[in-house]
Amino acid sequence: MINPLGYKILKIGKSSSNDVYSIFYNDPTVSKIHCEIFIDDSGNKFLTDLNSTNGTFVNGNKINNSVKLEKHDILKLGNTIFNWQAYPYDSDSKIDSFTHDSNANQSSSNLINKDSDYMYQKNDLVNRNKYLWFLLVLIPIIFIISNNESNNESNNDPNEEVTSVESTTPKDNTTILDEIIVPISLPTPRPVNGFSPYNSYYGSGIYNNSTDNTIKVTAPLSKDIVIMFKDIYSNRMIRNEYIRAGNIFSLTGIPFGTYKFFYIYGDDWSAEADFKGGLAKGNFLKDKGVSKSDKFFDVEFEDGYYGTYSLTLQLLSNGNLNTVEGSESDL
Repeated sequence: MINPLGYKILKIGKSSSNDVYSIFYNDPTVSKIHCEIFIDDSGNKFLTDLNSTNGTFVNGNKINNSVKLEKHDILKLGNTIFNWQAYPYDSDSKIDSFTHDSNANQSSSNLINKDSDYMYQKNDLVNRNKYLWFLLVLIPIIFIISNNESNNESNNDPNEEVTSVESTTPKDNTTILDEIIVPISLPTPRPVNGFSPYNSYYGSGIYNNSTDNTIKVTAPLSKDIVIMFKDIYSNRMIRNEYIRAGNIFSLTGIPFGTYKFFYIYGDDWSAEADFKGGLAKGNFLKDKGVSKSDKFFDVEFEDGYYGTYSLTLQLLSNGNLNTVEGSESDL
């Protein structure tokens, strides 16, 4: 869309009068006329919220005035992550037809451009789980049918030698090996934001609701996480809370103290999978990793002083927490 002054404007919202609208069809939190991106002659892009009901967010922060967009900024409309970098800003192009352009995603090596459309990843996961459950039902049925056919053939064979019960009983019972059954963990429904899967191991979370201390965590766009933080002086893990990919969740009532952050991330959560070698249950089955801060401590809430700490985890260099790879033994 070109305004009367000749500048380019990308209109965004649920109404079909916008340049981009179809991807918001199922999101009631996106307004009909939600926001716009203005492009000046130098190619700079400026985002403006158009009095939307549920707000427009850049890197988890709600905007009230026009802001200039940088290359790796994350744009969120209501509950939808909007991959604004993938859209052409040419007035001769039909913008909304580029919503699922795979070439636009493949042209960038940035993890955000490849994985940011979390809504479609979630649908893919549901479809894969449907096929998995179908196979789990089908395989035992095939086994039972095959076993019955084998037994019938054995019972109907007139030439089969009949042996006594005594001859079939092993003399040395120590030679009998029990069958070892290795349990296989399967994906289970993802926990809701704020669920604490490891309270059985760490104990219930520690709160001080008389404080206004808050830690606001932005999870990676493509990975669910369990965020944990430890009081470095008592060495106690005071919180463990599940946060879904692309979500922003605030941990409130943080007691005064000095804390260090840890988190595990991955795909295909299972409530039955082992954590820390079976000391607790609940873990990711696929592409699992553990990250921890590279500092001695990350945040300190001094007694009598209140504040909010924002933590952005993008598995990229532009997050605000430098991390190193760890293992569950660190937790």
